[in-house]
Amino acid sequence: MNARKALALAVAATALGGGLVFAPSAHAASASPTAAHFEAQARNAGLTTAQATGLQRRVDTTVAQYGGKQVAANSVQLASGGTLVVTVPGENSVRNPHTLQPDTACPYGDFCAYKGTDYTGYQFKMGACGTYELPGSGWGGSGSWINNQTQSWMTGLMYDHHMNFVYQTPPPPSSDPNGNWKPIWYINNC
Repeated sequence: MNARKALALAVAATALGGGLVFAPSAHAASASPTAAHFEAQARNAGLTTAQATGLQRRVDTTVAQYGGKQVAANSVQLASGGTLVVTVPGENSVRNPHTLQPDTACPYGDFCAYKGTDYTGYQFKMGACGTYELPGSGWGGSGSWINNQTQSWMTGLMYDHHMNFVYQTPPPPSSDPNGNWKPIWYINNC
């Protein structure tokens, strides 16, 4: 069989759904558009190489510890629900996941828990009604929270590690810049 005929058969077999299969190279798989997008997001926000690398390390650690998927340069949609926004290394407060500008606001419709007092440290955003476990199974110290949910009857119910009731927040809008996370492991946001 001549080369021209062999090539025609290969093209025809491929067009009919059989024959040749092209696998992506290892390089193409490792350079996913998502990773490039997050890298560009950090760079465009003015983060140094050290900050961007440290931030990605924190995101990777969060995904490894709690499961989930990276959804922004500083945010992980957790497998168990909710979104954890991590701080840039060397900073006390989170940045907006879309712009990476400093922003500790709790989005309208969410209940937000902060690992530190005065709305500092990692931010755990809970949108859909449900019971959420604080990442790490309890934060064990002082922190803060904002109830910015949409309905006036939506309070946050907080429970210990045995699901015993501990505290009920006031309805929205409400907040506490210095709450006690020590006994809290779970939050039902509505």
